[in-house]
Amino acid sequence: MRVYSGGFFAAWVMAWLPVNWWQWGLLLFVIGITLAMLLAKQCQSVLYAGLLSMSILVVALGFYIYAQSQLQHQLPQYLHKQLVLVSGCYQVVSQNPGSLRITLSHPRMLVDGIGTASRTELQARRHYAFFGSHIQLNVYDQKLIAALVANPLGALTAQVVLSKPRNYHNPGAVDFVAWGQRQGQIARGYIKQSLVVWRGCQVPVISWFERQRYQFRIRLKEISAAGVTPNVDIAKAIWAALISGYNKDLKSDHWQTLHRTGTTHLLVISGLHIGFVAMLFMLIGRHLMGVLGLPYRRGLSIWLGWASAVTYAMFSGWGLPAQRAVLMLSALMLINRFGLGWTVWQRLLLAWGLTLLVNPTSLYSPGFWYSYVAVANLAMLFKHRQDLTLKYMIRQALLSQLALLALLSPLIGATSGGISLLGPLLNLLLIPLFGVLVIPTLFFLSLLLFWLDSAQVIFTWVLHALAWLWQCLDWLGSWPCALLPVGHWPPAVWCIWALLGLLVLLLRYYAVPMIMTVYLVIGQPTKQQQSLTVFDVGQGLALWLQTNDKHLLYDLGDRFPSGFNLYQAVVQPSLGRVGVKQLERVYISHWDRDHSGGLTILAKNSAYLPVGTWWLPSEPRKKLQDHLPASAKIQHCHSSKWQTFGTVKLRHFNLWAYGKRGNNASCVLQIELLGQRILVTGDIEWEAERKLIDLYGDELRSDIMIAPHHGSRTSSSEVFLQRVAPRIILISAGYGNRFGHPHKEVLTRYWQHGLHWYNTAVHGQIRMRFDEGRLVVENTYN
Repeated sequence: MRVYSGGFFAAWVMAWLPVNWWQWGLLLFVIGITLAMLLAKQCQSVLYAGLLSMSILVVALGFYIYAQSQLQHQLPQYLHKQLVLVSGCYQVVSQNPGSLRITLSHPRMLVDGIGTASRTELQARRHYAFFGSHIQLNVYDQKLIAALVANPLGALTAQVVLSKPRNYHNPGAVDFVAWGQRQGQIARGYIKQSLVVWRGCQVPVISWFERQRYQFRIRLKEISAAGVTPNVDIAKAIWAALISGYNKDLKSDHWQTLHRTGTTHLLVISGLHIGFVAMLFMLIGRHLMGVLGLPYRRGLSIWLGWASAVTYAMFSGWGLPAQRAVLMLSALMLINRFGLGWTVWQRLLLAWGLTLLVNPTSLYSPGFWYSYVAVANLAMLFKHRQDLTLKYMIRQALLSQLALLALLSPLIGATSGGISLLGPLLNLLLIPLFGVLVIPTLFFLSLLLFWLDSAQVIFTWVLHALAWLWQCLDWLGSWPCALLPVGHWPPAVWCIWALLGLLVLLLRYYAVPMIMTVYLVIGQPTKQQQSLTVFDVGQGLALWLQTNDKHLLYDLGDRFPSGFNLYQAVVQPSLGRVGVKQLERVYISHWDRDHSGGLTILAKNSAYLPVGTWWLPSEPRKKLQDHLPASAKIQHCHSSKWQTFGTVKLRHFNLWAYGKRGNNASCVLQIELLGQRILVTGDIEWEAERKLIDLYGDELRSDIMIAPHHGSRTSSSEVFLQRVAPRIILISAGYGNRFGHPHKEVLTRYWQHGLHWYNTAVHGQIRMRFDEGRLVVENTYN
């Protein structure tokens, strides 16, 4: 069993290695020969050794084929930005002003001749199926939105324009493509024209659960919440997340609070919630069977708990964490029901293997490793003990938090860039509270919600309690010391921490390793740097100037109607990884959304990341300015003389006073750092370029220039390039953007002037390090 388990693990890892098929085959052949020789020596049977090694190789080959098929299970490149006919089962996900978002499951596609074929011809043609996957679609047609809202579940045929998922290329950023693959999402797009809406879907059981989930959310929204404001929305969002797995109502600042308090896992349905439900119904079933005097109480109660857990997991949306939890619970609860005397480690190994078989991309999911490490930790702490007294369980709960801190912190810190200092204590309190009180209460009240009037006062009381609980979490998360930024720590720290964590668990020396861990981690110095970073934020701009311990942001990227925000997805994690605790200055060049999109998020997070001074455009925009805190220090960009900012000098150029508006009123920033001058131009065009030349002439001369207006055709004029005379041009533009930035005429001018240019759409994030006497340009691909 151990040999086969080791072979299973090695085969699975090899299946995902980025090697050619012939290299993989040669590696398998060498491993097979070596394994056969070792087994022949131990088993004294060449035939047995050969059969065992051959079975491992066959399993490995199957894993390899399966893994490769999963990696290729995505939208082909030739369908990118193309009009296709798609049919499948839809579900309304969220609604925003002017748009609606739906997911289309098990889509079937038709590509060729859509515009000329009749509906009869389309139905007769062959479709390309992507079973087990889904597409995310946006709807903008108001009539179709009304029809879908009235029928939130069903089947749909529509003409859509699809896009392949693509990452923003910033080192250490979220891998959106891998995340989408793990979720089964193969593409995104929008509906161009709907053809027909059916009733019902291909999977009736799942459709029934989806309908009940939707009805539950509707009933939940109808609950009267007088006196619960302003936290009524988050109270309902917590209830929906804990019972139905619907967390779309949780906003970015809510997730930030959960991250800072280390309680994110409490609102993502996983093994914690499903295990509590299984235990609850096991206890209820055993008690009722004892009252009724039924035989086989233990076995029947186990089956009842397992069935309740599966039902709960399906009602919660059957997400990846729920799937993992059900597989793990099935292995732990049911194996011995079939007469197999397996140990807990063998059952965990079985659950681990089944999880990867069902969803192989879980191997790259941090949550996958979190869950199995946590369960393994609990298994080691509670093993070989039958008399689970209250004193013993309290002691083991305390020790388990210490062990989890040592084991999971390296994983959490390395993947998220921050470790909650409040997490261990809060989880020690909240995990029992949620298991014993919150989840059972919400579970039974949710059942009553389908039969009782939603105006019943008991539902309002529950919302009061949830709102109060969130208010406490939000207050704790606002503490400056709640989150420890660790993204800048070297990998050696995580290795040492992980090894000490194993010592904590295996040798039971809880005090000394923890003290050594804290000493090693806290003792890591922050590296002082002087650098300029242009983030890859698509069709927008976000620039970060770091000069030792002072930090400046110029523009904050784009935001989308769906709520996706480039500042939050790209800039904020990068700042957290290097331990930035304060921004001395934040500039908004002008109010266009692709430059000011992150303002609302940064303003909301000012308690976590304070801003010294906001430098805003001279043109007023009250709607956006109202998002800033009342205590914010605000300056408006105007032309100025040289100012000192840490070890650098900077000054502003602004043409608002000269009658320029919009793009041409962008706040232009000139920076001098270690003898190098950098000109940050915003979105100015020819008109503003000529005016700047008339006003400032040779003062504009700089070594590095951020391309005006993303390299548009109406910018980077010949005379402006001659007067600024840069050596390096940095372009911030979106990959395949609809504006055609940077324009080929502008690139031609750059080449004619002998300029070196870098484009975020091609090179990803661009980072310039200013070392003594030299300039180093780095991008994502070097």
